[in-house]
Amino acid sequence: MVVSIVSILAVIAVDRLWALRLDAERVAVAQVVGALRSALGIEVARRALEDGLRSLPELEGSNPMALLAQRPEGYAGELTAGPAAQVEGGQWYFDPVAGVLVYRARFSDAFEDARPGSRELRYRVVMIFTDSNGNGAYDSASERINGLDLRALPQ
Repeated sequence: MVVSIVSILAVIAVDRLWALRLDAERVAVAQVVGALRSALGIEVARRALEDGLRSLPELEGSNPMALLAQRPEGYAGELTAGPAAQVEGGQWYFDPVAGVLVYRARFSDAFEDARPGSRELRYRVVMIFTDSNGNGAYDSASERINGLDLRALPQ
């Protein structure tokens, strides 16, 4: 009887601990993404004061980690496809060829954004602009820059 009760309590505890691990990973990723978005906002403000945002287009597809004073724990750096395959769960890396920041999840079921079978969340620095001609591409002659964003890419 006592063994049964202890076994049931152990199963419940393990289930709760697993849920907490998933929540902790989600929160950690959201914290890094929030810090990166703040750093992008600060960079937009800095550039607005310096040159009126004319240099902002060069940041599209850039490594947002370069804007942080301290990189988060688990940032592996800029990696191309070969070395990126060695990145473990719980780590970030930037793919300079694709211009994409990648988080390789420890637990893929922690993220709804991850495609089935994938453990990667992908983000890209994109320029926000008034697309007056509707073509989806920035035209410096006729369109206004509004800022930068770190966008989650569809999986």
